[in-house]
Amino acid sequence: MTNSWLSRWLAVVSLMAGTAVCYADIPGLGGKKKGATEQAPAASVSTDPTRVVAKVNGEEITREQLAGELIEIYGKEHLDSMVGRLLVQQQCRAKNVEVTEVDVRKELEDILRRNNLKLEEFRNQVLASQNMTLGQYLRDQVWPRLALVRLVKDQVKVTDEDLAKAFEANFGEKVDVRMMTVVERRKAEEVWKQVSETKTLEERVKTFEDLARRYSTDEATRPYGGKAVPIGHNTVNEEFEKTAFELQAGDLGSIMQVPGGHLLLLCVARIEPRKDITLDSKVDPSTLAPTAPKKDITYREVLSQDIEQKKILQEVGVYYQQIEKQADIQNFLTGEFDAKSVVTPKKEPNTVDPTAARPGPGRGN
Repeated sequence: MTNSWLSRWLAVVSLMAGTAVCYADIPGLGGKKKGATEQAPAASVSTDPTRVVAKVNGEEITREQLAGELIEIYGKEHLDSMVGRLLVQQQCRAKNVEVTEVDVRKELEDILRRNNLKLEEFRNQVLASQNMTLGQYLRDQVWPRLALVRLVKDQVKVTDEDLAKAFEANFGEKVDVRMMTVVERRKAEEVWKQVSETKTLEERVKTFEDLARRYSTDEATRPYGGKAVPIGHNTVNEEFEKTAFELQAGDLGSIMQVPGGHLLLLCVARIEPRKDITLDSKVDPSTLAPTAPKKDITYREVLSQDIEQKKILQEVGVYYQQIEKQADIQNFLTGEFDAKSVVTPKKEPNTVDPTAARPGPGRGN
């Protein structure tokens, strides 16, 4: 089986920065609005497969028929999600890790606060766009996140080296650049030549930006003429960083082969490192988000939290892949089985193996 459930979970976590209970609502948060119309309680749903769920001109549609079509359409993905949750539940039981309804409620409140949303806004703006109910979100996203974080958190350590690199990446020297990716080598060389023939920095930047809007395949930077976040140390791969920091204002770097084409890099300016702060300096409150839980905080604390969260997400991916690989998962819906769960039957003595080679004509008795 694949870890597509984990991939979907990580995607939602990036977007939103004991027993898995499907909480239909959270007490105190999802209550009836003042003045709302009272609705009749939903009828209890029978699990009898022959139960009639609809009639059309007297002809019946049974629960079994409905379930069959839903399983055919959604079964594989939903079963994958159920398998993932059960694997996490088993790990929680084995390691005495517990995630309670109170924990889930608090996490939801934190999510609402961090995103400056009310519960109804969260439902209508976030969950509705993913065709997900609040109960599904809590069961399939919030609970697994809390459980997996608790399972791996003790394995994550933030070191002094981590902090030093993060501080340099955020507040050290940077290179302000324009960049574009061009698919064809010949076109990249034409663009490079056209930019290199400009005389002044202002003319060179304008020419590069105009050409980036025309030829670059990088969707993130093309609308802005190749303008990107300034490159700092420890923020990109080693070769890219080395190339960027070799450039001075106005320099056009050599064409680099990258996945998807050829990269052109123009240095607009060198940005000096900040020398007015250290790891233990207090963060300017005006730079913190209005929803930040703590105002009196140091850069060390901010960076530590950020590094820890990134490491936890990485560890969660590794941890889940390990437990999935070690698990005996048999999917009878799709017919997918782990090799270790398939047992080859032993041959009974004095029986003929139908796959064994048999003598052909003229090869013996």
